[in-house]
Amino acid sequence: MLVISLASAQFQTAEDYYRANSDVFGLFYNTSDDDDFNSPSASQPILSFDESKYSSPEAFMLKKVTYPSGMEIRWDYELDDWYTSRGDAEQPYQGLLNYYTYWRHNGNTEGFECESNYGGGVRVNQELVCNGFHSSVSTTDPNCYTITYDYTMPEPLYDCVSRSSGAIDFVPVRQATDRGIAEADYDIRRPSHKGGPYTAASVLYNRVTVSKGEGRGKQVFYYTTVDSNPENTYGAIDFKAMDGESGLGSYFEGKYCDSYDFFGCEAAVDESWQRGLEYLVETYDANGKL
Repeated sequence: MLVISLASAQFQTAEDYYRANSDVFGLFYNTSDDDDFNSPSASQPILSFDESKYSSPEAFMLKKVTYPSGMEIRWDYELDDWYTSRGDAEQPYQGLLNYYTYWRHNGNTEGFECESNYGGGVRVNQELVCNGFHSSVSTTDPNCYTITYDYTMPEPLYDCVSRSSGAIDFVPVRQATDRGIAEADYDIRRPSHKGGPYTAASVLYNRVTVSKGEGRGKQVFYYTTVDSNPENTYGAIDFKAMDGESGLGSYFEGKYCDSYDFFGCEAAVDESWQRGLEYLVETYDANGKL
């Protein structure tokens, strides 16, 4: 019989998981403040995309599968993180690839150039695989091994040994609902980070390293993201012009576009279909040799 288990959460009932206890991505977010959504709006910029309040990001995720043969796989999860969004690689803000670093530190970003933004979901951190002949589900059992996932990459621009390789296509926002706060609340996102009314935000990774236990070597996978395949209008898609209003034409005039059409920018084309594609795999042996 196939047995499936879900990760338990650090709250008592499903009723505890509701809008006020979810972040801007809809992920469980353990906070007592009804107007704290870990969102890029003016009432909470210092905390935007901070990981400190996520107590159970893995809630309701698949935790364990036991096969009829006795084989067992267990998963550990961690919070998604990301470094860039649309337009950041082509046009850094104040010299920063990570735009939200500027807001978190009130413009004093020295020493913080390599930090991540957290949120967007969860990712697999490690798998423990036991082949069915194991006596215990443990890394010490010879019939079990781990698969570890690393989502970082170097950043030569700031001499970072490693930074998140994550890139998010759209950045959602949820503004305060309290009347006293909402009046002074406003969206701090870059225009290129905004989506349309039905667009969903998702984190893609430029590079993922998969290590299959001691002595098994590793593989490094490379994928296309908004960094490698941006819209050719610096990440912006002209939703306003599509509604018949003034669009990107005036904004980009003399900057990035040579000619214009109804959509504001002649080249305002959605390139999302080209993202998430694997384009390179590097395989290393146990000695680190390619």
